[in-house]
Amino acid sequence: CSTDLSHFHPYQSAREIDLATCELIKAEQPTIEGEQACGCRALNGMLVAARRHGLPVEQLHYCNSGDTAGSKDSVVGYGAFSIG
Repeated sequence: CSTDLSHFHPYQSAREIDLATCELIKAEQPTIEGEQACGCRALNGMLVAARRHGLPVEQLHYCNSGDTAGSKDSVVGYGAFSIG
């Protein structure tokens, strides 16, 4: 599954939204909505499958575009996770 996390929020707001989303992903809670991840349906389906098959989810990394040379006024969040 591939999806960005939040889109076009200021840096700190995006970070708060994204870190809460990361917690849901790690807890395999398929309740993620479109504001949290544009690919929420695929992501929620993956979380249902991971839980059903007893596959743990581990967070590898989180950042947003404001952590690079980009502006912090409007950022996109990114997370990397492993399953299994």
